[in-house]
Amino acid sequence: MRRAPQLGHSPRFLQEYATSLSFLRCIELPEAMADWSLTSLQLKLIKIGARVVRHARAITFQLAEVAVTGPMVRAVLAAIRRLRTPPSCA
Repeated sequence: MRRAPQLGHSPRFLQEYATSLSFLRCIELPEAMADWSLTSLQLKLIKIGARVVRHARAITFQLAEVAVTGPMVRAVLAAIRRLRTPPSCA
């Protein structure tokens, strides 16, 4: 099994990082989070103990609030909901 080069990250990591960075540029973050870097946002969201519970047709996020407040999480989820998929070319 080949290992990723020691001086850099694997291509998969870089692709995921680029995807998450472009995603964050697409959403409007709440004012309290507007100046956060991608790294600080990642670290704070990782500190949230979250569990997704699926029941019938509803999906519920059960959060253990640690570093990001409930209103901030709701604002981020609302920003994600406002995203629209680009029209498909037919």
